[in-house]
Amino acid sequence: MDALAALAMAWSPFRPSRFLGIVLFLAGVRFLLAAIAEFGGASEWNLSAGALGLLAGAFAVYGGLDFLFEDMRRKTILPMFRRGQARQAIEGNWEEQLERVDHEAGVRRQL
Repeated sequence: MDALAALAMAWSPFRPSRFLGIVLFLAGVRFLLAAIAEFGGASEWNLSAGALGLLAGAFAVYGGLDFLFEDMRRKTILPMFRRGQARQAIEGNWEEQLERVDHEAGVRRQL
């Protein structure tokens, strides 16, 4: 079940931010390999799940460091492969970021 949940979540971030989608995809496949190993698969399945877990962990640490650097320096340091609105949120100016705020949930037209 964890594998299906992670793979389903991995699909949605692929549009704005490929990096987050890749991390979730790796985690989902890792859960799937671990499940196969638990249900009587050979030890190679367990080894594969562990190796993929280390790879997913390395990607997650890379992403966490990038978010930390971006927060400290207020600019992109490491490549995160953002597109569309995700790129605009980081690299765009304030006017571009606020042009759709009136359509966001919780924003009233009239008080």
